[in-house]
Amino acid sequence: MASIYKRGKTWTYKVYYYENGKQKAVSKSGFKTKAEAKDASIIRENEMLQGKNFAKERMLLADYMENWKKLYKDGTVSLGVSKRIDMIIRYVRKNFNVMLKDITHDSYQAYINKLAETLSTESVAKYHTYTSGAIKHAVQTRVLMYNPCEFVKIKGNDERAFTEESKFLSFEEYQRLYAALLDGINPRYQSRYIILLAMVSGMRFGECLGLTWDNLDKETNTVKIEKGFDSLHTRDFTDGKTKNAKRTIIIPSEVMSLLFQLPKDTERVFHDITNNGVKKTLDNTLKKAKIERKIRFHSLRHTHASILLSQGVQVVSVSKRLGHANPTVTMQTYAHVIKELEVSDNEKIIKILSHGTSTEQNL
Repeated sequence: MASIYKRGKTWTYKVYYYENGKQKAVSKSGFKTKAEAKDASIIRENEMLQGKNFAKERMLLADYMENWKKLYKDGTVSLGVSKRIDMIIRYVRKNFNVMLKDITHDSYQAYINKLAETLSTESVAKYHTYTSGAIKHAVQTRVLMYNPCEFVKIKGNDERAFTEESKFLSFEEYQRLYAALLDGINPRYQSRYIILLAMVSGMRFGECLGLTWDNLDKETNTVKIEKGFDSLHTRDFTDGKTKNAKRTIIIPSEVMSLLFQLPKDTERVFHDITNNGVKKTLDNTLKKAKIERKIRFHSLRHTHASILLSQGVQVVSVSKRLGHANPTVTMQTYAHVIKELEVSDNEKIIKILSHGTSTEQNL
């Protein structure tokens, strides 16, 4: 039931509803005409009939995200992911802390655009994943009647924050680094082995540390990735970054054989290893391979994906190999590689359409 009345020079509606046996109301003012207020009240009444949760629609987004994280994320994600969500909540509280009911498609896109001014597409996608996750929950629980995050365009400042030069090795550099790692490799020192594995698998550092010997199948040359390991905080196994992170991938037999050279005196394949130790080994081996610039361990994952894509491996296959939630994440992360392939494919398309298929030429 709604009432429409004038307040000063504008019109206001008030829609009444019951919650736990008590009458409550939602209202909005500022309408120029009585008809506008009436139309808006009808929308509100329809939302009420559809079971909308009016009580929480005025919650600030950051507060809602904190509650959502506590209920659905704490205890189910790694400590690193938990800290990342906390960081995103702090950003939202400072830069986009609006009431849930006031979030629109345009305002959410503006939030993404602001992030894209300084962050890479990959980083913006992470902010979107957790911000939209909370908002989608608000839709599922009828706090919101539609999802303002749908159809958002994820973008980023890739030239500034995610340059190809700083994130990837070229195929030729990859081959040089690979050869340098093999030269004098010794199972007493695990760092070279974990670097090689990351190069041929695209695995994250925590995933490599979480490998146990029963995850390696020497007969099929496959690696079963089902958990991670938190070397910084808990010093214990984790469930992995996402549900899609659990996967089985194939690696070269040469690298599999090398892994089995490592001592098997503990459950984990890589047990006597540190971030700093691996970083030092990577830096030294890059110099040995005459690669002037430095890269991070995580850059090996990006190199792995970009090389596979540039060599014609399907995006879906690369996405599954990396443990991405879906191929869209892969396409967004490696947009520059996809763009280069598009140019090459355009040339193939024109050639096919201009000269016909090989079957037609043989007729």
